[in-house]
Amino acid sequence: MEEIGRLLHNYLASAMSLVDHARRHTKKLYCNDRFFKFFEECDQEIDKRFDNSANHQLAQGLRNYTQHRTLPVVVSVISWSRDEGLNRTFKVASESLLEWKKWKPLARKKLRQLKDGLPIRQFAEEYYAEVESFYQWLWTKQAEIHKQDIDRLNEIKRRARLAFEEAGLGDIINQDQP
Repeated sequence: MEEIGRLLHNYLASAMSLVDHARRHTKKLYCNDRFFKFFEECDQEIDKRFDNSANHQLAQGLRNYTQHRTLPVVVSVISWSRDEGLNRTFKVASESLLEWKKWKPLARKKLRQLKDGLPIRQFAEEYYAEVESFYQWLWTKQAEIHKQDIDRLNEIKRRARLAFEEAGLGDIINQDQP
């Protein structure tokens, strides 16, 4: 169970790093006159998607809990049904988590609702979907913003590939291509 708690901590630490990275990335690359509108839009999108997300607050809290307090109590719940057969679920015991005073409001509310514990797989999948959705939005926006640059780069790559092929070196440049 300690190993599951450790893996949960690693997952949470990496998830928190992604959101922090997005903020630093956009500030570093887009906080200038040319891209300031996108910088503001991205900052608002992060706030909209994560500041009022119970899963995000729970991920932050669990990360801090495991880093600064202890690994959470993980329990294994085994059930069987005729339709699904044997099912094993790992949960974080919510009672012990609620003793901690540093939960943000939405996280505390969610933990109170999960009297039987926080199902780790379900939580990880839900939170992953939230983070992935944000990154899909970010990548799409970046592709729109940098379309001319990307098109220009692709044209340069096309010309370089053609020049290599005309020089009889096509096999060298195509080694890295799928």
